[in-house]
Amino acid sequence: MLSSNEEVLRFIREFEDSSREYLLSHGTSEHDLENAYLELQWQFLQTILKAKPISHKRRSLQSLRQNSRATIA
Repeated sequence: MLSSNEEVLRFIREFEDSSREYLLSHGTSEHDLENAYLELQWQFLQTILKAKPISHKRRSLQSLRQNSRATIA
């Protein structure tokens, strides 16, 4: 079984490879490839960051529910 670090590194490499292939297949020139790839990375990071607060809110709600149950009991 792969460790978490190895899985993350493999995911990043696959993302890089597939992003390059995607950009080239959609007509991005070699000259513009680096900037286009950075833009994809930025969009991907923003997607991850937007999703994170939702899970944080869920944990906060679960904690609030547990605390209110303990207070009521």
